[in-house]
Amino acid sequence: MSRSTGGAARSLRFSRRSLFDLGIIFVVVLTIGLLIKVVWREFTFFGDNAESFFPLWHMYGTALRSGEPFLFDPNGWGAGNVLAEAAYGVFNPVTIVNSLLISLTDRLSVASFLVMLEFLILLGWGVYMLSRSHGAARTASVLVGSIAPFAGYTLYYEAGNWASGLMSAVWVVHFWWSARMFTQSRIGPLTPVVFGFLAATVGNPYSVVGILVVLFALAFELVLRKDWRILAGLVVVGAIIGTAVVLTYSGLLAALTVIDRPVDGDLVSNKNYLTPTLSDMMGMSSPTYLPRIRAWFGENDLVPSAYLSWLILPLLPWLRWRAMPKWRPRISLGVAGLIFLVLTLGPDHLWLFRWPIRFIEYVYLCVLVAFALILSAGLSRTRLALRTSLSLASVGLGLYLAFSSRPTLLSYHLVVAAAAAVLVLGIRFTVRDARARHWLLAIAIAGTAVIAPFQAQLFGWSHQAIEPGVDQRPPSDLGIVRSAWSDIQGRVLQIAELRELEGTDAVARGQLVFGNIGRAAGVDILNRYTGINFESFKDGFGFDYRGTVGAYFPISFLWTPLSPDYDIDVIDAFGIDTLVVAKTRPDLSSLDGHPGWRVVEDSEYRIVLTRTAPLEHPTVTPVDDVEVSETQEAGTDLSFTVHSATGGAVILDRLAWPGYTVMLDGTPLTTERVPYGLTRVDIPAGSSGLVTVKYESPGLRLGVLVAAVGLIATAAHQVVWTARRRRSITASSRAESLV
Repeated sequence: MSRSTGGAARSLRFSRRSLFDLGIIFVVVLTIGLLIKVVWREFTFFGDNAESFFPLWHMYGTALRSGEPFLFDPNGWGAGNVLAEAAYGVFNPVTIVNSLLISLTDRLSVASFLVMLEFLILLGWGVYMLSRSHGAARTASVLVGSIAPFAGYTLYYEAGNWASGLMSAVWVVHFWWSARMFTQSRIGPLTPVVFGFLAATVGNPYSVVGILVVLFALAFELVLRKDWRILAGLVVVGAIIGTAVVLTYSGLLAALTVIDRPVDGDLVSNKNYLTPTLSDMMGMSSPTYLPRIRAWFGENDLVPSAYLSWLILPLLPWLRWRAMPKWRPRISLGVAGLIFLVLTLGPDHLWLFRWPIRFIEYVYLCVLVAFALILSAGLSRTRLALRTSLSLASVGLGLYLAFSSRPTLLSYHLVVAAAAAVLVLGIRFTVRDARARHWLLAIAIAGTAVIAPFQAQLFGWSHQAIEPGVDQRPPSDLGIVRSAWSDIQGRVLQIAELRELEGTDAVARGQLVFGNIGRAAGVDILNRYTGINFESFKDGFGFDYRGTVGAYFPISFLWTPLSPDYDIDVIDAFGIDTLVVAKTRPDLSSLDGHPGWRVVEDSEYRIVLTRTAPLEHPTVTPVDDVEVSETQEAGTDLSFTVHSATGGAVILDRLAWPGYTVMLDGTPLTTERVPYGLTRVDIPAGSSGLVTVKYESPGLRLGVLVAAVGLIATAAHQVVWTARRRRSITASSRAESLV
């Protein structure tokens, strides 16, 4: 009895201490995150975050609250197959909750900051838990958990630009520590399965790679231990997580025949774009070092993407290397780190995967955990002068690397190096104190709190000129767009090129919209952000992934037939009611002389044309001897009545995504994809009746079924593990009672 009570007390104390540690990380990340936001107002609202993720999550949350379909939106055109996009985490429970919250405000910059801050805190917690699961001391684990969210790549590329990348890394970290604890029989399979499900359903393929690397590394460790039973359990965990992968990517696989494939040309290539080197990683403790890699139209990155923390290299001389823990029981950490390092070094294009720098945060994750393990033995208190000199030398090395990378920033390099030197001296004068570990934690946090905002002020994306197509910042408040488009009605096509708007505030004022901003503000616009696009639709309109139409693409094509086989203009077949054209276009004269159209706005940045007589929506265009009437649309379904004596066809104002079923009074009709990706339905001779068009996302039913099997398997696996655990505890208790 006394043993049991003592164990419970120790467990309770550990739990309370862990919560206290997590509270420290929460306060640190929250405070530093707010400081960064103060000096970099657009933090977290740049690039894909601003144009893609957060506007779409606003739309997703709005659809969920109103009960509208969202996984497939026929009026979303090339970006309408959200399920096939896979990148938005529509099955991820945390993303769903965040989307609901995002939809409650039009201030997307505020929403993006709060969500990214949430995940930076979760990242810090995950690094803490991973360090603890490997045996690191509490203080060392708090230290690495506090500095991890402010590594360069994580801060600028992930939190600042690619939200799904940060989410992926967060859930992979949590999967890692929980899977490791499972292999040590400290927790059951439920926890790693939950975190693995969250990682897989983010929709970022790099999370799948992260899961596979972690599983392989842990399996390697179990093989060395010859623990076959737990290895079998880990394999089952991996298989269950695989069901979430099927659910997430089923729509993408079904759409491969029509999308703009992300892989063209060679399966493997290397142009060294966003491909860091080992020498770049030597600058991991230099806050102003810009890696010498091809990035952003130059030979240097624009942000300190190889930076980890000012503390790591300067502290190496102080570590007690001879007191390192045994590495064999932790060999999985080294195996995973080595694999991630190889992936980080390139090539820059391997099948679906490009830009190897995406793996650098996983490498640094391994570095931080190893650092915490060695730091747990404490700091050396001998030969202080030598250790101080070596630390200052590492600061000098960082200064040299930063200066050689960007000489024009010499004054900033010197300021940061001086700050790092002062912090190193702080370590020197506190190392012999009885509370040296607490002093070190305080110095690490203080240094990060000073350096991270300084970096953000200097290198924040919106603080530098990158390229005209990137420098146009969308409005952070959807109300601005609604106001600018309040008089524009119907289905809209915008003809504008971002790069042509250099030096104007047309985008900032919401006069012209790109990405998902317009749709999130309620504009029924063809131009949307998409990572896959419908290939023939994209090529037909000259769209890029943000809905930009290149200047090389003539406006006049809108009033030309779909093809020689169809005597219907493109603009009519798509049911476009309103045309918004940037005044920077070189072919504005092409807008003149089109019967049925009139100019309703000719302002500073745009010309707006509308039809003199509105179209009927949905638009079903008859071909040959076909009469169409009574068209109706409900969600993804469409119906209309046809009459045809000799037969013909109709053109639907919908792209021919796989998944459509068309019936005439219960009899299947044949469909085909025609120019621009539109859907043609053949109408047999002598037809008279109701045509119904229904859509079901191909692969979704299979994905849900497989995921359901995974949930059942998870419950069964947890029950079996719990039963074995209880039997083991009972057997141990009986053995103790016989002693």
